[in-house]
Amino acid sequence: MGRWATGNVKPRDDAGLRIRVAFFAALVLVEAYGAETAKAWFIGTNAELGDNAPAWVLRHATDLDELQLVVPVAKEFASAGTERRADLAERTRFRKHLDGDGPGLPHSTGIERGD
Repeated sequence: MGRWATGNVKPRDDAGLRIRVAFFAALVLVEAYGAETAKAWFIGTNAELGDNAPAWVLRHATDLDELQLVVPVAKEFASAGTERRADLAERTRFRKHLDGDGPGLPHSTGIERGD
């Protein structure tokens, strides 16, 4: 890997493709969750990948179709995390409102605080 990074050795086409797929999936996951969760995602089993770890699929895929499953599954996982964080932020705002520590709720909710 180090020799590839320095440009002294060029990876075989299939190895280069595997590295690019892994890199893109890692970028998506690190942006959504951070490096530690991204690492865990690569080694954990994944139902969308036949209960195989993404790292296993990257290593053992026998054709391009198998390999190309990794990035969409990473994107799906990342988008679920984004939705969860947005939901958590909304609940936090709601709790602060109920405690009287935050701004009022949007008028569209129809919920008013009774004093």
